[in-house]
Amino acid sequence: MNEFTNWLTLNQLEKYADILRQNDITSVDLLIELSEDEIKELGFSLGDRKRFAIAKKSTLSQQDLELINSLPYVIAYPLKRWDVSFIKVLTKNKSATLITQSE
Repeated sequence: MNEFTNWLTLNQLEKYADILRQNDITSVDLLIELSEDEIKELGFSLGDRKRFAIAKKSTLSQQDLELINSLPYVIAYPLKRWDVSFIKVLTKNKSATLITQSE
């Protein structure tokens, strides 16, 4: 099972795998960029739109993961265990980048 299919399954959204692939959405990074209106247009039910919104909030983008993985281990290890929304604030404010530049 690839990352995309695994993400859908973990979030109880696997029934949308075919419609997403038909619309060339085949990666988690692309999937989490979809808006509420776009997933509604794809046919997601209200409950599944809510599940999608919750899952989206708890998913780090590939760019966020790359930034965290580029940090020294003693900094990256705790970041991987923090709340995702806090990490998103760090990466958007580039605080984590500043940490690596001061090494």
